[in-house]
Amino acid sequence: MRVLVLTFGDNTVASSRTRIFQYTPYLKEYGITFNIIVCFKKSDSIFFLNKYLRLLYFLFLSLFYKTVVIQKVLIPPIMVNILRKFHKKIIYDFDDAMYTTQDDLKADKSEYYF
Repeated sequence: MRVLVLTFGDNTVASSRTRIFQYTPYLKEYGITFNIIVCFKKSDSIFFLNKYLRLLYFLFLSLFYKTVVIQKVLIPPIMVNILRKFHKKIIYDFDDAMYTTQDDLKADKSEYYF
């Protein structure tokens, strides 16, 4: 079984490491292979462009997989509708503390600080 995974961060980000990356070796023993796409990388110089390019790449690759896992990434509604049309198995893994994550899509982050 092949699974396409869209993660919030790489294996240095705690939520992605504990919810996705630590299980991949064990699931490979059962014949489950993963293709992991990291949505946010600290090394990105142009944040907005790289994020949306990775989302489009994820959407394109998802056409070749039966199961898709989305870990803590909020994707645009149009992409959700496209994924629903092509996949029966979509797994959303949302962290219980998502409200603590800053919204990186807003240019002005001064409203987060009182």
